[in-house]
Amino acid sequence: SKMDSFNRNSIILLCFVNILLLANIVSGQEICILTTPCSCEMGDGSGQISLRPLVSGSPSFKNYLGPDGSLYSWNPCEPFHQGLCHNVAACKVASNLSQYMDLGSQDSVQALADRDHVTGELKVTFVYESENVSRRTKLVTKCTSGETRFEAHGEIEPNSYLFTLESPCACPNAGPECAGGLVQNQQELTCNKTGPCSCTMSDGSGVIDLRPLLSGNPTFKDYNATTVPDDYLYSWNPCEPFSEGACENVAVCQRTRNGSMYQDLGLQDSVETGASEDPETGDIVVSFAYSSADGERGSLVIAKCTTGETSLTVEGLTVTNTYSFLLESPCACINVGPECAGTQTPTCVQTGPCACSMSDGSGDVNLQPLLGGNPTFKDYPATTVPDDFLYSWNPCEPFTEGLCKDVAICQRNSSDSQQYQDLGVQDTVQVSSSEDPDTGEMLLSFAYTSSDGERSSLIAAKCTTGETKFTVEGETVIDSYLFELESPCVCLNAGPDCAGKAPVTCEKTGPCSCRMSDGSGEVNLQPLLSGNPTFKDYPASTFPDDFMYSWNPCNSFSEGTCQDVALCKAASDGSAYYDLGRQNTVEVSGGPDPSSGEIVVSFAYSSADQERASIVVATCTTGETIFTVEGQTTENAYSFQLESPCACPNADPSCAGTKAPTCEKTGPCSCEMSDGSGEINLRPLLSGNPTFKDIPATVVTDDFLYSWNPCEPFSEGSCQNVAVCQKKNDGSAYFDLGLHDSVEIEASKDPITGQTAVSLGYTSGDGQRSSEIIATCTTGPTKFTVEGEDVLNSYLFMLESNCACPGAGDDCAPPSPTSGGLGAGAIVIIVALSLFAGYFLLGAIFNKFVRGKQGSEVVPNVQFWKNLPGYIKHGVLFVISPCRRTSTYEEI
Repeated sequence: SKMDSFNRNSIILLCFVNILLLANIVSGQEICILTTPCSCEMGDGSGQISLRPLVSGSPSFKNYLGPDGSLYSWNPCEPFHQGLCHNVAACKVASNLSQYMDLGSQDSVQALADRDHVTGELKVTFVYESENVSRRTKLVTKCTSGETRFEAHGEIEPNSYLFTLESPCACPNAGPECAGGLVQNQQELTCNKTGPCSCTMSDGSGVIDLRPLLSGNPTFKDYNATTVPDDYLYSWNPCEPFSEGACENVAVCQRTRNGSMYQDLGLQDSVETGASEDPETGDIVVSFAYSSADGERGSLVIAKCTTGETSLTVEGLTVTNTYSFLLESPCACINVGPECAGTQTPTCVQTGPCACSMSDGSGDVNLQPLLGGNPTFKDYPATTVPDDFLYSWNPCEPFTEGLCKDVAICQRNSSDSQQYQDLGVQDTVQVSSSEDPDTGEMLLSFAYTSSDGERSSLIAAKCTTGETKFTVEGETVIDSYLFELESPCVCLNAGPDCAGKAPVTCEKTGPCSCRMSDGSGEVNLQPLLSGNPTFKDYPASTFPDDFMYSWNPCNSFSEGTCQDVALCKAASDGSAYYDLGRQNTVEVSGGPDPSSGEIVVSFAYSSADQERASIVVATCTTGETIFTVEGQTTENAYSFQLESPCACPNADPSCAGTKAPTCEKTGPCSCEMSDGSGEINLRPLLSGNPTFKDIPATVVTDDFLYSWNPCEPFSEGSCQNVAVCQKKNDGSAYFDLGLHDSVEIEASKDPITGQTAVSLGYTSGDGQRSSEIIATCTTGPTKFTVEGEDVLNSYLFMLESNCACPGAGDDCAPPSPTSGGLGAGAIVIIVALSLFAGYFLLGAIFNKFVRGKQGSEVVPNVQFWKNLPGYIKHGVLFVISPCRRTSTYEEI
């Protein structure tokens, strides 16, 4: 049964315990079962050993000198903090306070007991392990009478430490009075924290206070590590928290040199103070230990009392996740006055995104007067580290350029209008000051970080006389960019006129216009407009391809699947169209070319899906307007050049010169000439459905026939409601070559003959095929010619007609001998013959299968048809008989 099984198991367990107790008795080892971190119950029933009465501080046994010169601390029952030792039971501290080491935690404690079988002395050992299980400490307790004695024996084996405790409290059932007298061998000198950067010496000698060192936020900024060099910069503020990048309200901060990463190395409210006497020099050494908010990192500042100037040294990452700093200063001495910091270089405390105020009250620096454009400094090349980019900076306010949105600094590829990179946003700016070690002049720095934290920029600003000079040194370190500014505006208390002659820029006033900042006037491309688009179907010249490019400077246009765009790329065969930029995305900027002095204005566009970008660089020139397509300079980025008098400030409205007239579409087969010469209308050509039917190709011959109706849709076979249709000669297949509602009408003038020509472009319903009819103004009969498939899936037709002339009347279309189609007489004959054949066929079928007739009797009305020749003969004789004057009567 279950009860029998339980009893049997209980008996087995009891036997096992008795065997274990017997084995311990034989070996002389006692059992002390741990009940709390500092107490255990003796297995022989002699009572409980509890060290709690020894607890008298945190820690109770602090800074005991070991044989290796280190200081050791231990707390029997509760965890304690000391320097960088957090929540520990035992801690090791270097004699100069430069290092703290966790020797074991309270929650790892185990208890062992041992009784000498000769003397009967009882020893209980408490074993602790560090949090990372790399170090172990044994505390051997001995039951004695008299005073409690604690001794640190140090590192007896690698990573193994030994403490001994002799105390009445180590005896079973000792009372709360067991702690007795004073603990021996303790280092009494401590510095008890009184504030985040001050402490009082435990020997009553006075106070150490670092507050007089405060001179910036932080006081010690961007120091390099020297003992353990790395790629970081370190900052420390002794008394008050500061913020830098992602370091918020910290005492110590670590950042990468390019500002891409910031790391909290300690908070002010976590500071722990300590003090000791250097065993070699006898100097007082005070430590300030900080912990990061997440407890993962710590910093230790060793403050050493010295004479002379204050010096901070960053030793670096001396222990895993622990950073060491050395401060040598008169302010680290006891009871020094506020003058301990000596004469310090004044700092410039940031008061705005481009301003700061001197800490000594000598004045302010403000770069606001430099603002002269958006951005102020635009498209500067790098000089020290040259590259393929141009750089722009606005000192005080964010600006937008291409894909750089609301930035302080922007980098763009000089040959790729789509490649823009944010090098820093205004709200990340950190303003700081320093003294030039050679000249003693004040230097200001404006440090920016990109919105994604990946890149950083530093503007080194210097107070000078004369004109403002901005220099781009370039990418001096990976993802870190350096710039220099020399200007009177960097000088203290400079007036609003410090900028002198500001750089000239062109501020956008419309989709194709901008106003020069120097007051020289407005650049406006509106006079260029002469079609929709103005510049249509230009091939790429620098990077040739199989596409044609169109641009309209001011208004949106549509072409194929490019809807309401500023720029469009179309496949040469019309099979594909790509939006290269919309009018409402245009960014206009410009100014004088620094080398030639010519006015250059750029118009940057982005496609609706942001996948493609275009830039049109417009240069002020004399002579005719020239538009050049450079092509796809980099992936999905396109460049165009415009040279025109219209790109000059305050250009005359006639700046575009004599332009070829355009024809604005007014209907599916009509348009109005822009030069006022009249309307071209092909509607008078309509004479059938379609007007031009089943015409073969003559230039590129094939097995097809082609039909076109100029103004109205028609249907033929499977071509339904089309403008142009292609069919096989045998009528076995029909193909839609264009719909009326897709028609695009344009006009041009032959440069040699001066004749006006209008082109009507159609696209099939599926967008796979296209047709173009070139209509030329001529006199004489209308002539329609099919040239054929001149490009794959693209068909060309020629129309010569008086109806293609501007202002032609409704009588412009006389009958055309080549127009194809049948006359009315032919149509009547065909219909009569068809009815006659149907009569015979249907009548024969009816007679044979319904009436059952055979042979010639199946012919309908067979007797009539047999007599028909006789009827015809008699009819003829009757008609001609009066002419023969014969008589059918006999004489009487």
